[in-house]
Amino acid sequence: MKRAALLMGLLAVIAATCGTARAGDDPPLPLCPNPAYPPSLIPLWSIISGGQFECFVGEVPLESSTTTILTPLIAVIVRMHNSDGSIIVSDPTKPLYVNPTKDPSKNPSFSAWDATATSPIFSTHDYTLGKTKLGTLQWGEMTERASFWKYPGAKLDNWFVQLALWPFSPAVTLDVYAGDFGAMSGEPNGYYVNATIMGNFLVAQAKKTPDVLPIFVTYNIGTYTGTIDKASNLTLGDHEPYIANGATSFYIWSSYMDPPNSRVDVLGLSHEVAEFLHDPFVTNHVFLYPAPGTFKLPWKPPYTYTSCAELLEVGDATADRPLSEIQIPIDTSLMTYHLQDVATASWFLQASPSFSVNG
Repeated sequence: MKRAALLMGLLAVIAATCGTARAGDDPPLPLCPNPAYPPSLIPLWSIISGGQFECFVGEVPLESSTTTILTPLIAVIVRMHNSDGSIIVSDPTKPLYVNPTKDPSKNPSFSAWDATATSPIFSTHDYTLGKTKLGTLQWGEMTERASFWKYPGAKLDNWFVQLALWPFSPAVTLDVYAGDFGAMSGEPNGYYVNATIMGNFLVAQAKKTPDVLPIFVTYNIGTYTGTIDKASNLTLGDHEPYIANGATSFYIWSSYMDPPNSRVDVLGLSHEVAEFLHDPFVTNHVFLYPAPGTFKLPWKPPYTYTSCAELLEVGDATADRPLSEIQIPIDTSLMTYHLQDVATASWFLQASPSFSVNG
C-alpha cells in the first residue's frame, strides 16, 4: 500500500458561520433516534448539539471497534433512447474512453467499475494530516476519524468503519427515453438524465437487498431536475436513506467521470461516502452557513463562501471551491486517484475548542 501523506486543509477551507449552536461536552451516545425513520440496519452513534441528535455511522467510538458494512458495487448501465430509435449506451463495465492507468497496455479493458473497486474508497492507505498520523484506513473512515479525533470521551485510534466490497454484484440496466436526457456540456460522452427517474430506479434496486449498503456506479452520467431545456440541480452523486421491511437502509450513487470533467474519476464518490458517514439520514441540521461575521474564528480563513446550506454535508461545504483547492491526489501502483477535501464536524457544529484533527 502506498503512503498518502496528505496535508489536507480540512479546516482551512472555512469562512465565518451564522448561529450560536455549539457541540456539547457530552460523550458519544450509542443511539440515534430519528422520528422520521425506524431503526437502522447499520450501527449508528450520535452526539447532542444545539439540543438535537446528530447521527453518524459506526459503533459508538468509546472503545476499540470495527463496523464492517457489506457493500455491493453495482454497475448501472444507462441506455438512452433517441426519438429516431437509436440508443446511446453508457456502460461502467466496458473499457474507459480515457484509460488513466500507468500502463494502459497492461490494462486495456480497464473500466469505471474496475477503477472504483480498486480506489481508496475500498483500499487502505496511510493517512497523515499535518503531523498527525490517523492510521492505515479507507477514505471514508479516515474522514470520520479526522472529524472526531479529539471529541470528549471518544477513542478513535483503534476504531474503524469499513466498507467490505462485495464484487459479485451483477450490473443493472436503466432505460431513459427522449426528453429525459441530454448531453453534458464540456464532457465528451457525458449525459444528464432526469433525477426522478434515476432516484426511483436506484431505490427500487436497493430494496432488493436492504440488509447491505449498495454503491451504484454510473459512467459519465449526471442527473438534473426540472426539464432538460431548463435543467437545474445538476449532480454527479447522491446518498439517501429509505425504509424497507420496517427498518431503515441506505444507498450511495456516484458517477465515475473521465477527464476533462472537473470531478474526475472517484472524486464524486469520495464526496458521497464521506457525507454518508457524517449524515446518513440527511437530517443532521446545523445553523446556516456561511454568513460572514456571525461566528468569530480563531484563525483567518483564506476565503469566504458564496453559497449557503444548513446540513452537516461535509463535501458540500467545499464543493464551490476551485478544484485546485479541494482535489486531493492519491497515488497507487495502478493509477493516481482524485478525492475531494472536506470540512470537519467541528466547523459545522461551531465547536470551541475544535475537537477535530489538529484543531
